[in-house]
Amino acid sequence: MGSEYKLLNILRFWRLIRLYISMISIEKEAHNKTLTELNLSKTIELQLRNDISRLDDEILKEKV
Repeated sequence: MGSEYKLLNILRFWRLIRLYISMISIEKEAHNKTLTELNLSKTIELQLRNDISRLDDEILKEKV
């Protein structure tokens, strides 16, 4: 009877470890998604800054 309880405890512990690993995996996926969105936002920001700079230069040329 004691060995059955030990086996059940091992299985419970194993299940907790699996749940913990699953939660970590979900958080890593969410983090990677956030990083991808951040990189995309930075790329768009850089493009917009370049456009602003180019348009400012065009405005200055037209003033002259």
